[in-house]
Amino acid sequence: MFNLPAQPKPQTITVEFTSNSSDINVYLIKDYKERDGLDTSPGKAQILDSKQGKAGTVTADVGENTATRVVVRNPNAKTEVTVKVTNKK
Repeated sequence: MFNLPAQPKPQTITVEFTSNSSDINVYLIKDYKERDGLDTSPGKAQILDSKQGKAGTVTADVGENTATRVVVRNPNAKTEVTVKVTNKK
């Protein structure tokens, strides 16, 4: 899980991920509270983009002053995950 603080201007957030042995679910969510996305999958209204697999990219345009969170969930087995988060204004 990565919390991304709100930015004063709109931005595009891109999350690239790889998992070396197991499919995972990666979510980019907005308007999160303390435990959102950690104990259960986030609600549909919060999800900006999501993807399941061993590798992929999720991307979303995020409005100004909107905090976001990257959540990685549900590996079926022990796996090593690499995540790269970038933003463009």
